[in-house]
Amino acid sequence: MNWTAVGGGVSGSLGPSFVSALAVQGSTVYVGGSFAAAGSTPALNVAKWDGTNWIALGTGVNATVHSLAAVPTGVYAGGNFNQAGGLAAHYVALWDGTRWSPLGSGLTSDRTPGIAALAINGDDLYVGGLEFSGAGGVLSTNIVRWTGQEWCALGQGITGPFGGSVNALCASGSELFVGGYFDTAGGQPANGLAIWHIPHVLKIRPEGEAAVVSWPATGTNFMLEAKGGVASADWSEVAQPFIVTNDECVVTDPLSASKRIYRLRRR
Repeated sequence: MNWTAVGGGVSGSLGPSFVSALAVQGSTVYVGGSFAAAGSTPALNVAKWDGTNWIALGTGVNATVHSLAAVPTGVYAGGNFNQAGGLAAHYVALWDGTRWSPLGSGLTSDRTPGIAALAINGDDLYVGGLEFSGAGGVLSTNIVRWTGQEWCALGQGITGPFGGSVNALCASGSELFVGGYFDTAGGQPANGLAIWHIPHVLKIRPEGEAAVVSWPATGTNFMLEAKGGVASADWSEVAQPFIVTNDECVVTDPLSASKRIYRLRRR
């Protein structure tokens, strides 16, 4: 076993050159930090290594990248920048394999926030850091969610001494683990570690004499329950098991009553 340099590394920033974020998608490694070149390829603060060559992501971003999250077609980047590919992008942006795009109007802050952590869960991107009060007009201190179309709050967010910070995120099924320098999460006491329980929305459609009920595949730790009407207090687990299809848990429930109400319950 031995160490091997990767394509000459990074170089050429105004201060010390360094890498502060990595993300992998297949055989591609995305690299973010503070640099002006990767190997001999001009690349401003973000680049990708395909196993043989360095490739710039357009014209890059105009300040340090602190976090990356890869998706099948590209990568999300978060940091101190306010431009990505020459476009206004407030501290977080998406490279889709061809071009950079801002995420709505980006984060809201009276200062330059630090984006320390990104996490993907299904189609959602979770963004954590410090010195921001929300995004896109939504208030949520130091942590927010991007759906691909809009920003959403995670309760009241995360706060603590000197404003608090989110330094690490990890999504696992229906739970988002949040670590950082804080003492409250959503107004509840939480010393440096908290869990955000990710809501899962049920979708229901008729199919012949059955109801097809589905929810995101990240919710495999839920069971589907049903009851016969609003007045009934008796929930019971639906007998048919779910099948994971196209990133969704799907249950086909033969209908034996005129009314049926469904809910998800954590196992």
